Amino acid sequence: YEGVIDFIQHLKDLGARIMYLTGRDVERMGHGSLQVLKLHQLPVDEAQDKLILKPKQGMSDSKFKRDVFFDLIKDHSEIWFFE
Repeated sequence: YEGVIDFIQHLKDLGARIMYLTGRDVERMGHGSLQVLKLHQLPVDEAQDKLILKPKQGMSDSKFKRDVFFDLIKDHSEIWFFE
């Protein structure tokens, strides 16, 4: 999307931690997903940012994402979620 790289970088500059949440699974698509983010120059500093993938194939995408979201709101006072 136009402007997304600058927007995410601006959030990082303000101190936000960037997390990418996807319904892709680690085993089949983990490495490739990380490479695509880097290819498109999205901020992915593996020490600070996080790519969250399903631990295994076959899990429900919506249930997985809902569970991750509820876990995140326990530990973070503010979350901005973009689809």
